Amino acid sequence: TSLTAPAAGLDLAVGTEPTRIRLNPNTNRLFVPNPGSNNVSVIQDGLAPAVIFTVEVGTEPNQARVDTTIDKVFVLNEGSDEVTMTMTAYLEPP
Repeated sequence: TSLTAPAAGLDLAVGTEPTRIRLNPNTNRLFVPNPGSNNVSVIQDGLAPAVIFTVEVGTEPNQARVDTTIDKVFVLNEGSDEVTMTMTAYLEPP
């Protein structure tokens, strides 16, 4: 599946069924829950946006919340009735 923004000439490959994109304005990273592939794509925004890695989470992640005050991302996994939390400071590109 791809995330497309035709006006910006953008087409990025992400997981299956991407939904509800969230931005961390402090890091310029986008978090894209992919319910069909049970992961979250992390996109580095900027002049050349790119998926910098994929985080495995619970079943059917459908929402992400970015808390910039504590530098964490919370992902609601609807299919497994759980929340996955990760610190954005540890999400550095390989």
